[in-house]
Parts: sequence; structure tokens; C-alpha cells
Amino acid sequence: SFIGNPGFNKKYTVDEMRERFLSFFEENDHTRIDPYPVAANRWRDDVLLTQASIYDFQPLVTSGEVPPPANPLTISQPCIRMQDIDNVGRTGRHTIAFEMLAHHAFNVREGGPDELAYSGKIYWKDETVRYCDEFLKEMGADLQEVVYIEDPWVGGGNAGPAFEVVYRGLELATLVFMSLKLDSEGEYELKDGQSYSPMQTYIVDTGYGLE
Repeated sequence: SFIGNPGFNKKYTVDEMRERFLSFFEENDHTRIDPYPVAANRWRDDVLLTQASIYDFQPLVTSGEVPPPANPLTISQPCIRMQDIDNVGRTGRHTIAFEMLAHHAFNVREGGPDELAYSGKIYWKDETVRYCDEFLKEMGADLQEVVYIEDPWVGGGNAGPAFEVVYRGLELATLVFMSLKLDSEGEYELKDGQSYSPMQTYIVDTGYGLE
């Protein structure tokens, strides 16, 4: 358990932890970008609030219609989620607001259409897991106690395989490998009961809980 058993080499303030994460990815050739507003309806008409950093780039960047602001990139995105509102105040763990540390890479499948706004492969699964291990090790984590749990992810009209990263009983991050899009005639039915089909793009979508 993490209770009374801190997993890192020192205590960090929120500002210190945010800076360690963003600086780590800058040192690994990612561009730091500013967070987007929490009102996602300013640039998309299907949701009201920014629930994750990938919401910043759905649907126009994830579909390949417009280029990302940088590729690869890192960001610390304030988020609001209402799913747990009934538990706020009842437990010590549930909130509706949090900050998501993230890094993203936007890739295009080989032979993808020329009209897409970006092209080629940046990195994918192996590199994403390696970055996670390297960052946690740099923070002082014992990698023998880090567990990667496979779990499919769906959200915002996209989906893909994912790893939940658990350390001493606490989930620290989710590493999503977005490669599917919502499609009523798609060949893949996922855990939300919806059908999906492959995307021309495939995207590294990570989320580390700052708090």
C-alpha cells in the first residue's frame, strides 16, 4: 500500500511535480504547450467541459484534419468531470476538478491519405511505456512494484487499447493507444456497447494524475 509508504524519493509540491513532469518530457524532445480552457465547447460542439487532455485535440487533430500545435507534445491540463459528483464530500478521494499531466504523439498509418495535416510515425507503445518507467524511476519509484494492467479505453468518440499504471495500490496513470473511431457500422464493439472502426491516425494519449 502507498499509505505511510511514500513511493518517491522526496515530497513534492503540486508546482514541483508539474515542473518535473513537463521538464522530463521537454528533455526527451517534446514541446511544452499551454493548457486549454476547461470549457471545451469553445472549440467542439459535442461536449461542454474538458475532461482530459485529449479533449483539446478531438476531433480535428485526432482525425488528421488539422495539425497538432506540436508533435510530440507535453501539457498539464486542468479538467472537470461530473461523473463522481454524488461522492464528493462522502469520501476523501472523489473530486470533480483535477489536473492531468500528459504527453501525446500523433501518428499516421503507412499509406494514409496525402491530404492529412500531418504524416509519419513519431512513437507508439514501446516508447510510451519506456517513458513511463524512466519518469517513475527518476522520481525514485521501485519499478518492481509498478504494475501495468491492460484495459480497453473509450472516450470522446475514440477508443483503443490501454495500460493502467498502478504503484503500491494507487493508479498513477493511464497510457492509451488511440486507434479506433466511433462508427455505427464499425467491426469492433467495445465495452460501452458502441461500434468502432480503425482510424487513419493512431495517437499516444496519456494521462498522469498530478494530485
